[in-house]
Amino acid sequence: MPRTLVALVLFTLSFFSALSLAQMAQTNSVMERRTIAREMRQALDHEMGRWYPRALDATCGGFFSDINEHWEVEGKQHKMIVTQARHIWAAANAAAFYEKDNTLRRIAAHGVEFLRSTMWDNQHGGFWTLVDRCGEPIQESGRFIKRADGNAYAIYALATYYRVSGDTAALSLARQTFRWLEMHSYDPTYGGYFQSIAENGIAFEEGVDGSPPKDASSCMHLLEGLTELFRVWPDAVLRQRLSSLLRIMQERMIAEKGYLTPSFHRDWRPAFSPVSTADVRAENITSGLISFGHCFEAAYLMIEAAEALGLQDDSTTLHAARTLVNYALENGWDHQHGGFLDGAHDVSDASKPLLVRGTKQWWIQTEALNALLLLSELFPTDGNRYYERLCAQWEYCKRSVIDNERGGWYWGGTDAAPENVHSPKASLWKANYHTSRALINGINALKRRTVMEGLRRYEPVNPNATPEAKAVLNYLYDVQGKKIISGYMNFIQTADEDARRVQELTGKLPALWGCDLIDYYRSPGNADSIVQEAYAKHKAGYLITLMWHQGRPKDDPPYDWKESIQGKLSDAEWQELTTPGTLLHRRWLEEVDRIAEILMKLKRLRVPVLWRPYHEPNGVWFWWGNRKGGNGSAKLFRMMFERYVNDHHLDNLLWVWNANAPRQLIDDEAYAYDDYFPGLDCVDVLAADIYHNDYRQIHHDRLLELSQGKPIAMGEIGEAPSATILSQQPMWTWFMMWYRSVDIHNTPEQIKELYNNPRVISHEEAVRRKE
Repeated sequence: MPRTLVALVLFTLSFFSALSLAQMAQTNSVMERRTIAREMRQALDHEMGRWYPRALDATCGGFFSDINEHWEVEGKQHKMIVTQARHIWAAANAAAFYEKDNTLRRIAAHGVEFLRSTMWDNQHGGFWTLVDRCGEPIQESGRFIKRADGNAYAIYALATYYRVSGDTAALSLARQTFRWLEMHSYDPTYGGYFQSIAENGIAFEEGVDGSPPKDASSCMHLLEGLTELFRVWPDAVLRQRLSSLLRIMQERMIAEKGYLTPSFHRDWRPAFSPVSTADVRAENITSGLISFGHCFEAAYLMIEAAEALGLQDDSTTLHAARTLVNYALENGWDHQHGGFLDGAHDVSDASKPLLVRGTKQWWIQTEALNALLLLSELFPTDGNRYYERLCAQWEYCKRSVIDNERGGWYWGGTDAAPENVHSPKASLWKANYHTSRALINGINALKRRTVMEGLRRYEPVNPNATPEAKAVLNYLYDVQGKKIISGYMNFIQTADEDARRVQELTGKLPALWGCDLIDYYRSPGNADSIVQEAYAKHKAGYLITLMWHQGRPKDDPPYDWKESIQGKLSDAEWQELTTPGTLLHRRWLEEVDRIAEILMKLKRLRVPVLWRPYHEPNGVWFWWGNRKGGNGSAKLFRMMFERYVNDHHLDNLLWVWNANAPRQLIDDEAYAYDDYFPGLDCVDVLAADIYHNDYRQIHHDRLLELSQGKPIAMGEIGEAPSATILSQQPMWTWFMMWYRSVDIHNTPEQIKELYNNPRVISHEEAVRRKE
């Protein structure tokens, strides 16, 4: 064999060998992330099932504080604002994660009522720090002391509960608490907040009982609470305070060596100094402990605050976060057994801190998971190997901190203190706030990264799809992850009212035209007008999406909105509807066949349609809504799919399954996508309707996970998504702003910002692409 040919063969073999190794490495990485996500989900399910409803105090309100190692309620059950608020937050946050029913939302509401009725001081304002089981305030050292961080936790809980439930009374109490802090805790001279406040609202400006007036922990939790409140109440003063706290943490609290300074005088001078090795070893030091857990937690909370303020990828914040995490990695990790030690002292006569507490408390281990996961996403190639450290930390947690037999987490690592196997599952300072947050964040992030690495293109679910339909689907795959197509909802009688308004504001037109067949039966010519307009828009280069607010099959047109379209079917009627040969099924067939005639006209005109029937099936609004499982709305979708594909041969349709973004709003709920999904074999595109500015990352990520890489879209929106949202949620392929939302739900500035975003495809850009 010639030498050149041998060389070519060897090169080819080495190339494909390297390619194979790379593919194997990627496959193993994906499998590892899936495994960790699955393990975290099991741990979360096990723990949440142990906590609730066991922790609810149905007699006196709020939540039990003392639960022993066997998950038995045992002890005096004093109640602290910190723990009570953490329970509310954990239940509300988990309600938004699980999305299956309203149980966790009601548990959070139970805690909110206890805060409102019992823990709030109706005479002087602010939340009591500690009360007995039934709410009588308890003194500390002969006096009542209210604390800024306790009130911050209440804000955190109330704002999160409001975000989930829409309960305006909870938001009102959160705002009231913020204003109380402004009046009684805020330091107008040096900024920040005094930690301790007397019963009558007078702050202890020089500290109390030997504790300095300001500290990193309270500042950190104030940042946490104000961030969550700002997300739901973007008040100008609140923005100033949140920005100021973020700057203080970055500029004042991070010591030169990289740790979070524990405590401060009023003017932000550190309230402790490095000590000698001898003093630490003689245990003469009672304060100034550097907490590795606070290093991790502060890093996470600073990044959250910056994002809420619109400072996406802010270099100052990211540098500060990495500094804290790297310090904890370098100094707090137990190289022999794994896990992070509790804390250390900065010593003046040694190059490294001296570790003085090695019990490896549970919350430190969870905050490490949280921060390492976040930095592994932000800096995947960093030399500190955040993802590898995350994996090692998770192995440690499984081995030494999670109670795999009874559920929940031990007080600390059993490697450091074997007696922790008998530690209580709950106390005044131990609940499920740290653990559930880390697990939920971990599950979401790991799944998101796994899905993003497994993207691929699919053929249309109708094997006989027209060339025009295939071209539209290919276009969606082309823009996926890169850009987003702009769209608007149009009613045939309004003659492009919203499009003209967008053009007036921005000089651009939306690229997608939507319409509703709700009034197809009205004359003269409503259905024909839609066909003619859709054809004209297609010829002009627009994408076409159609929907149908169908009346109940047992009703005759004209269909009343409330009584028919938003009416109900009994379970027996639903069974009849979905059973071939029955009267109700035949009535349904007659209606869908009438709509098929309209769509057939578009097929003859070679107009491809993004067809989204039975939208928002996971919501509680329409007669086809909130029917879970294989015999629910998913079956109805498949019935139409099979009728239109197999019998009518509507090959110009691309099938869009369009849910609502899941939410727990009271009497306005929408539940988890997967309980209503008909299957990938009859869906080309998955969409979610997003209103109330509810652009949560989980709405994007869960839909993308369900799609397994098929295009996802925002089927309907009210408020314009920000540039930050479009950056963080890159896989949306189009949005359709609902009728008249341009002015009703948005300012001219918001519309201009949206259409000037380089990610957004206008009609003009879409036409240029075709040319």
